[in-house]
Amino acid sequence: MRKVLCVFFAFTFILISSTFSQTKKSGDIIAYWKMDGNLIDELGNYDWTNYGAIPNNNGMFNECYEFNNGTTGKYCEAPSVSLHDEASISCWIYFYPDQMFDGGIILKTHGSPHGDQTVFGFQTGNNQIIFTVTHNSSNSNHTNLQVPYNVNTWYHLVGVFDGPNEELRVYLNTVKYVEESNGDVIYNPNTKLKMGMQKYASRSFRGKLDEIRLFDKALTDSEVEELFNMTNIANMDLINEISLYPNPCEDKLHIEGLTGQYNTILYNVNGQILYEKTVNKHNNSINTSKLKKGVYFLRLFDKERIVIKKVIKN
Repeated sequence: MRKVLCVFFAFTFILISSTFSQTKKSGDIIAYWKMDGNLIDELGNYDWTNYGAIPNNNGMFNECYEFNNGTTGKYCEAPSVSLHDEASISCWIYFYPDQMFDGGIILKTHGSPHGDQTVFGFQTGNNQIIFTVTHNSSNSNHTNLQVPYNVNTWYHLVGVFDGPNEELRVYLNTVKYVEESNGDVIYNPNTKLKMGMQKYASRSFRGKLDEIRLFDKALTDSEVEELFNMTNIANMDLINEISLYPNPCEDKLHIEGLTGQYNTILYNVNGQILYEKTVNKHNNSINTSKLKKGVYFLRLFDKERIVIKKVIKN
């Protein structure tokens, strides 16, 4: 099982599609950190300064960075980013047990001397991911959206502030949670981004982070799903070749377009593995009769390529 999971999480490179180009556009991506052995912003604007985060080879894609690993006070800082009426942040995240209350994941803060109020970003608290946007300097007007998570599993996490529509959205493996916003702008102090800790070491994140992106736009549902499905550029032929039918399914799901042998893992929106099987063109069906109605994800992979497909059970 350990070997299967290692392959399951061993993505190689990431495809940057035209929608999320590394070239800065107005109202688009403003920072992209691959987290592959360094903390450089691929766009050249907001490199992290490391104060103890540890490179880790077991990332969601290739390498990642690990925080705390049983200790506290390991974090990174990046230059201040200007955010206004729209912003989104995405990452792959892995939670260790025993998270601290108000543990800073990725966030911009304000307060003296190092920031004790979250302006924009993610924290942990009471087994919840907390996405916060503050709308004024006194912190008297802010909006929180809380989402539950499980430990020891990778999640694709996206936070969206949509000021014109006065809405906060969190996507966990593309599943959407929505909260009405108390304001239509983000308070914008000239303070640094932080990763892995809020103000104090006692407010630290325990886990791993990979593939972080920051946008000055409110991502749509389809853009979030595209981010979730980004994989190695070598996978594109495989993505186009493979299809699932019927989808939505009832008792069986068939995989069409297989030219070799692949491992498959079916899991739910919480990252829980439900089913594993080796498939090929002669043995290409998955029994879905015992699944409850809802949304699932199927990963197909061999030693070189991996594909993610959404499955709907009727």
